[in-house]
This record gives sequence, structure tokens and C-alpha cells, in this order.
Amino acid sequence: MTAIQSASQSGFGMVADLESGLMDKFFVAPIRRSSVLAGKLLADGIRMAAQAGIILGIAALLTLANWKIPFATGVTGALLVTLLAAAFGVAFSGLSNFVALRTKNTEATMMVSFSLTFPLLFLSTAMLPKASLPVWVQNFSAVNPVSYIADASRGLILTGFDWSAIGNAFLAVAAFGVVLNGLAVLAFRAQGK
Repeated sequence: MTAIQSASQSGFGMVADLESGLMDKFFVAPIRRSSVLAGKLLADGIRMAAQAGIILGIAALLTLANWKIPFATGVTGALLVTLLAAAFGVAFSGLSNFVALRTKNTEATMMVSFSLTFPLLFLSTAMLPKASLPVWVQNFSAVNPVSYIADASRGLILTGFDWSAIGNAFLAVAAFGVVLNGLAVLAFRAQGK
């Protein structure tokens, strides 16, 4: 949830950079345009990994206070959850950046990002296991990338390494990232022309 919320806000910084004229300076600088967007996405990913790490650290402290082992997969699993959260956040940042680049408007970016964030969260297995969901939500969750991330993370924390779920989560992130960040790259290339 932290990654998807942070990713939905990624475009706000892009709008601020466009409005302040910072992007105009990047466009005339002797650097590759793709490095500007790649740098922004890398910074977003590091920020999201740090946020996920803090939340996992707090969770570990709270479970240790009750004399329970915090993660079924230990430190390796916690690192994989952090990596999954950051990768998904970077993938989902593409939507926010695409809208920001096309509209150059913070309100429009916020409206589109938040309009998709909550349905993706609540129509996934992030809140409840799939068996507890109504059938129509189960059907939607089968194509919802948030479900794949939630299932893999839940397994890493509670039960152990399910390499099938982990692989599916990374495939979902890759597919989602290619589409959304591809749109952002196209919108970014259209800037400054």
C-alpha cells in the first residue's frame, strides 16, 4: 500500500519541475533525455524501498515484542518484499508521470492517480485472501497486478518462499512497468519540442 500511494504521487514532482522551469534546463543540457526520467524513477524506487524497509522494520519490532519470529523467510524474505514494493512503485509511477507530462496539472494528476489507486487496492488480494473475496472481485484480482505483489509478499512474511508467486509478482511488475513507463517515456519525449 505504501508503494502504490507513493507512486501515485510521483507525478506531482514532475508537474512542479515543469512549472518551475527545471525541466526546460534539462531539455537544453547536453545529456540524454532518457537519463532525466530514469533518474527520477531511480530516486522514486530508492524512496519507496526505504519506506517499505521502515514499515517492515516496525512490523518486525512489533512481532518480536510478542516473542514471535517476524518473517517466515527471514532477512532474505524481507529484502525480497522491499524489492517487490520498490519495483512495483517504480512501475506504477509511470502512470502518474504520464498524466503529469500530458496535463502539466497537479489536480489532474492527483485525480487520475487516486481514481485508479483505490480500486486497484480494494479489488485485489491486498486486504483479504482470495478465498474471502466475492467471486467478481476474485475474477478481477486475477488480472490486477496488486494481487500478485500482495500474494507474494504475504507468502514471504507468513509461510515461506513460494517461487511461483514470487516469479508471477515480478512478471506482473515487469508487464505493468513496461506499459506504464513506456507511456511516460513517450510523453516525456514529446516535452520540450
